[in-house]
Amino acid sequence: MATYTRILLLSMLIASICCWEKPSIGLTSDDYAVYSAYLNEFAFYKNVPSAGAMIIDDSTGIAPRDIHPKVNWSILAGRADRCHYLNDTACCHKVQASEWYSVFEEFKRSSLGQQQVLVPAKLVVHYPIQLLSQFRKRSLIEHQDKERMYYLFRLSKISYNIDKTKALFFGSFVCGGTCGRGELVILEKVKDAWVLIDTFRFWIA
Repeated sequence: MATYTRILLLSMLIASICCWEKPSIGLTSDDYAVYSAYLNEFAFYKNVPSAGAMIIDDSTGIAPRDIHPKVNWSILAGRADRCHYLNDTACCHKVQASEWYSVFEEFKRSSLGQQQVLVPAKLVVHYPIQLLSQFRKRSLIEHQDKERMYYLFRLSKISYNIDKTKALFFGSFVCGGTCGRGELVILEKVKDAWVLIDTFRFWIA
């Protein structure tokens, strides 16, 4: 009887560990609309017509090194790409909005939490896409067609303001040993459609 009890407890422990590690399926229609808006505005892909499919991690995730917990919005606000590099005054005004501070703080708290599974049919993207696991992505890189360029994306969970009109997440991509970028992405909902406002470059290869 004692042996049976130990086996039962061990089985329950293994099951709880498996359940804890398993990604949850909890993405909303807004989440998919935000990801789709970002991918559809991906300028690099527009300029490389010979590129292969967008290869996207099949679950959300973010590397801890990408966003340091001590980084605050007041430091970032003046360094957004369109605001800083293109001197876009409209974007500069938008990223200075105080509401972004709380969205960013919430993002830092929640982005390293449990992963969420992406469903390819719910992404409305103008380019061919594939959702692959990290293992299958590595296999693709090792055997990829050298004549074509692949963009390998990773998307974090999204944080919103209270009324879900502002969205913020971290997106990254690699396209070879010396090609890649990690960026914080912000979007606003305008007339029921998500619009890319600006990006904040954190690393580039």
